Amino acid sequence: MGGHYGTIHVRTEDRDAVRSAVERLVSDRTRRFQIAPPIGGWVTVFPEHNGQDSAVSEALAARLSDKTLIHCLVHDDDVFAYWLFEDGRLVETYNSCPDYFGDPNPQPRGGNAEALRHLLLDPTKVSELQTLLDSDRFDFELERQDQFAALFGLPNTAYAYEYLQGGERDGVQRWKDFIHIPDPAPEKAARRAAAAQERAELKRLQRERVLLVNEVGGKSRNKHFAKTPLWALDPATSAVILTWQDYAYGETSPPEWQRFSPPQWGTEKWEAIEVGRAAGLQFSSAGSWLVTQSQDRSQIHVWDCRNKRRITEKRFTGTVTAMTFAADESWLFVVVHNQAPLTQLHRLALKPGLEDAVLTDEILHFQSIAPHPGGHLLAVVDNFGVLLALDAQSMRIINQVWIKETHPVLPEHLREGIISNASEKFEGVLKNHLSTGELEQHRQRSARHFLPKDSIFTCCFSSDGNWLFCGTHYGLCCLDWNNVLRCSDMQPVPVQSFVEAEPVTSEEGRSAAPAHRLVYSIAFDAEQKRVLFSGLEGKITFLELNEARSGTLLEVPGRIPLTQLSLTPDRSALVATGHRRVARSNKSESPCFQIWNYAALCQAAGVPH
Repeated sequence: MGGHYGTIHVRTEDRDAVRSAVERLVSDRTRRFQIAPPIGGWVTVFPEHNGQDSAVSEALAARLSDKTLIHCLVHDDDVFAYWLFEDGRLVETYNSCPDYFGDPNPQPRGGNAEALRHLLLDPTKVSELQTLLDSDRFDFELERQDQFAALFGLPNTAYAYEYLQGGERDGVQRWKDFIHIPDPAPEKAARRAAAAQERAELKRLQRERVLLVNEVGGKSRNKHFAKTPLWALDPATSAVILTWQDYAYGETSPPEWQRFSPPQWGTEKWEAIEVGRAAGLQFSSAGSWLVTQSQDRSQIHVWDCRNKRRITEKRFTGTVTAMTFAADESWLFVVVHNQAPLTQLHRLALKPGLEDAVLTDEILHFQSIAPHPGGHLLAVVDNFGVLLALDAQSMRIINQVWIKETHPVLPEHLREGIISNASEKFEGVLKNHLSTGELEQHRQRSARHFLPKDSIFTCCFSSDGNWLFCGTHYGLCCLDWNNVLRCSDMQPVPVQSFVEAEPVTSEEGRSAAPAHRLVYSIAFDAEQKRVLFSGLEGKITFLELNEARSGTLLEVPGRIPLTQLSLTPDRSALVATGHRRVARSNKSESPCFQIWNYAALCQAAGVPH
């Protein structure tokens, strides 16, 4: 993904006038700005959302009708555009790639250098400007913007609001003199008060032994990241094995592994197996085996936990993205993605008399695996959100299904017409660039992508294998596994129960901000026939299968989204990773590792333990 930069430059030395105009802007989308002091005859405005909305500069030009404005924009490093306003109206535009967004009738490229002659530092360089605007596509369109800005003396164009807020200010001219609109003081005070309340609530829960462990990731050597927890449950003891990962480049210091054990959940150093640095780990269902993943994600190591020795290692050509053991501990399944659009599902034998095997596919792109408790089948989710049933013995796909979308944006007939027309036009272009085989692969991928479905993010089975629980982009779907197997190929499967996830907006307090729902993780309490799941809403929700009743088991202080959730085998605790989303910044907030007293949560929620 490339960079997004957007700056509005007002030809004036009067920043107060610009500030007054910015404060009077009314927009459901853009309400936050940074304003630079006058530099070289220009006052620069940095609107939020990376300054990508030309409606903001249009509104600002109307309020500063006696000023000249230039709005410069780089989108994904693929497009450079500008809008020139004079006397409150748009007089000149330019777009280096007008058909970038696939509009059927794109606007002309524009770019009349003569219209900007009077703004050039050296008016004799108008031909140089025209050559720049007429040039073929740049590898990075930021380079075109840099040259454009240099001709006019436009300051600080290679920045945007979110980059500045995230601390990327090296080279910014006169940063200390910038002002923020609106005044950030009240918002900062409110955030401090909310943080203090959150800390107090966490401390209370710890005193009452509801929250058993709460650790927060320390700072990484890379300023844009924080250390993240890597953990796994040991089914043999219900203990949790944890280390903190540092994604700083070149990090070589040996990791510290901790072990948290019931019933007190105190921490101790874990040295049972010399795992070293790892990017992933998982125990088998009875704790006989442990698999770890190398830092470069291309190699795995399999350990015999009882004898505390490594029994095998395997390097793959590609990146390991998922690992899981068969329910009977006979096999290890590993998903590998190669550089090309190619997926491999490896089956590695763990017992004598069994053989390794691999399934390779050009279309599918597996992202998660759930082994059926019976041992012979797998539920696999691909990155299109389609659910596959796979025979582990033959490594053959036996069915593919999907879940019909919960909240369709468009009526089905209208949606099909739009997709059909767009696909036809797109294929007309691709025919000139792809072979017949490649074009057919594109059609198959498109058919999977544009199904009217709720994309599946994760899934897990009930302990008896009769139910498959799927976390989607709208909530929790409970499927009868027999229905999955019997459903017609590539058709929607019936949903037996559904719990809608609570919508969360990315920008608090904005009615126009989009709402998102997403289930990150699912756990199953076999004794109580209870499904537990967590997502963006910052809580743990339960569904009682016998009663078809759902509710909130825990509302996490601060409503931190829980991205991982597991119930310990002894049912004493819920283990979770919390990771708060950071708005208007490209920095990552420190995630947390938590262990919750499951019995206490059940008691507080009024459900049996």
